[in-house]
Amino acid sequence: MVNRDVRCVHCNKLLAKHVITTCGLEIKCVRCGVLNTIAVTQGKQIMVIDTQGKVLYVNQFLCDETGYTAIELVGNNCSLFQRAGQDIDMVDVWESSPNKNQSFDLQAHVQKQNNIAYLAQINAFPVFGEVGTVALFLILETIIE
Repeated sequence: MVNRDVRCVHCNKLLAKHVITTCGLEIKCVRCGVLNTIAVTQGKQIMVIDTQGKVLYVNQFLCDETGYTAIELVGNNCSLFQRAGQDIDMVDVWESSPNKNQSFDLQAHVQKQNNIAYLAQINAFPVFGEVGTVALFLILETIIE
């Protein structure tokens, strides 16, 4: 696991902090428009959400694990995965964080489409917008059990 800041290859604008490397996701720099490939560990479930929790992107690993299709997920709130009775919410965790520009980790039970839940390690990494504030989160999910 490698922690590092991710900057635009063209203009050096900070895109994300502490992203883990070796597979790929592209993020377009809002300053110069260059597409930047951000590498992530292969086999991880990946999701990109906005600061309201709306799902903007999911990878095939996440779809395979949860039983949902990308069409069913994109545009919905990530709380769709939240197990009934679980009060952990990624957006709430981020909003209550003393430093909103830092990545955060949590463990949560993730609800599959067939109502079976699994325990996952969630790593959320902020992606910064044009004015330097957090615009998106890159979410990496690893199955624990």
